Amino acid sequence: MTFLRIGGMTIILALAGACSGGSGNVTETELSGALNAFTDRFGAAIEADDFTDVDTLPSEGTASFAGFIGIAEDTGGRDFLLTEAAYASPMSIAIRLNSGEVSGEADAFVRVETNAALEGNLTLSGTFNRNADLGRQFPINGNLTGQLVDGDDRTLDIRGDFVADLYGDAGAGLSGDSDGSLTTRDSEGTIVTDETFSYDADIIATRDDLN
Repeated sequence: MTFLRIGGMTIILALAGACSGGSGNVTETELSGALNAFTDRFGAAIEADDFTDVDTLPSEGTASFAGFIGIAEDTGGRDFLLTEAAYASPMSIAIRLNSGEVSGEADAFVRVETNAALEGNLTLSGTFNRNADLGRQFPINGNLTGQLVDGDDRTLDIRGDFVADLYGDAGAGLSGDSDGSLTTRDSEGTIVTDETFSYDADIIATRDDLN
């Protein structure tokens, strides 16, 4: 499936190369530092829609990225800053340049306000299209799915679409967005009908395989 641009991309920013996803609990300070660092490095390119020419990337090998994902509940479609996320985790993403397969995982989520760890993970699967018309299409498209356990009695089922752009030389920065449904289940697996929301997520990363 290919998603078209409608009125521009509904994301804010992505992460700078000096800040990798790492491991352990994500803090608000870490998210803020990542956001500021990327603004300095790629902010002008994002504002100008100055995308990486994906057709110039090698046809072999793997582009690997490390970064973060931040998720906000029920934003009503508005853009939000990474530092406003309700949940966040380090995230790794790989683009296999020969096959066009895209994969990713985030498995160290915290509730940002309290820094309480969540169980579970989200996985990303999709495709990389080096022939994308960057004025109309995203070069990276896919799905984000998974389940997070927030405490003893709240499980979050997340299902959504994912799109991303690349910025800088050799696609050094990846800035992506995901939106879809966030369904809450109680400890017995029953859907909590008044806690089913739309969600919006910033997925942010930079290449960690470049010298």
